Amino acid sequence: MPEVDLGFAEKCPSWKLESRFFPSKIGGAPAWLNLAELPNPDQLSCSKCNHQLKFLCQIYAPVNEKSDCFHRTIFVFFCSSAECSNVNRGSFKVFRCQLPRENAHYPSEPCPETESANSDLTPEKFGISLCAVCGVKGPFSCSQCKKVHYCSKEHQRLDWKGSHKQACKTGQQSSVKSEFLLPEFEIVIEPDDYSDSEASNSDSEDDDKTEVNQELFRKMMGEGKAGTLSDAKNVDDDLKQMALGKEDKQLSKFKSIVKRCPEQILRYQLDGSPLWISDKDVPQPEDILKCTECHGERVFEFQILPQMLNHMKWDQLKEESIDWGVLAVYTCQNNCVTGPAYKEEFLWRQALR
Repeated sequence: MPEVDLGFAEKCPSWKLESRFFPSKIGGAPAWLNLAELPNPDQLSCSKCNHQLKFLCQIYAPVNEKSDCFHRTIFVFFCSSAECSNVNRGSFKVFRCQLPRENAHYPSEPCPETESANSDLTPEKFGISLCAVCGVKGPFSCSQCKKVHYCSKEHQRLDWKGSHKQACKTGQQSSVKSEFLLPEFEIVIEPDDYSDSEASNSDSEDDDKTEVNQELFRKMMGEGKAGTLSDAKNVDDDLKQMALGKEDKQLSKFKSIVKRCPEQILRYQLDGSPLWISDKDVPQPEDILKCTECHGERVFEFQILPQMLNHMKWDQLKEESIDWGVLAVYTCQNNCVTGPAYKEEFLWRQALR
């Protein structure tokens, strides 16, 4: 089984999260990899409500065995409507982009990690205008000043109502972008050093605890003390759930593994297996759609944990809150190069119980 890497959210200067440094990150605007061939705005709209998706995160994940994957990034977008996010298809979208070491966008050697180094490595250098609100491809422009671009009429109206109406004549930058985007964090990737033997011991301890709870519950039932447990104040939560017939061993496993590093927001294991939060709503092999470009199988690559939601600051964004148990991302096992620069991949949303 491939080793697991864990992702953690950390604050860092915004310039370190630009395309030239190939970041993994949450929020802000996408740090595009291929700077000249961005997805069209209609590819980044919700399949259910047609509103523009928000950028959630991106993971820089090169594949050493493939020369055309010297640079490789996976981008995740989502619909911020709570109603839409409850469905599995279309409200989350994932795109894979990859480049060889020698390419038209970046030097073959890493640029110095300074704020000024290679700061012109942006889509604008390749003639691509970006939406002033969300940072995706912006084919529309303000009809008055012609200086500000948008991905859609929706975002043009949002910016006009926000501050561009006043800023249009002065040429000032609007503030709507910072209100629309999620707070920005670097995702720092570290190996999961927790050994298999420790994991086995933890699982055994959980099994022992379950057996003890079951025995205690049987004893309480025999003594007539258990009742419905709805009013019992000193009964373990797991025992209460058991009495209600809601015990989920997979949830116990999820908790026991995640609690070792409770600040993790992401688990990366290319060609591995997701750590599901529940034994319900788990996809079958036929549910994982094949690659639309090469028709090859997709494999699991990484999962986004509900802990990422803690960094999204919904109250500041004036948005409905959404949730998830696990967002499992599957990508083409061939890392095919045919088709567009940004190839759509597959995401399975497992709901919270």
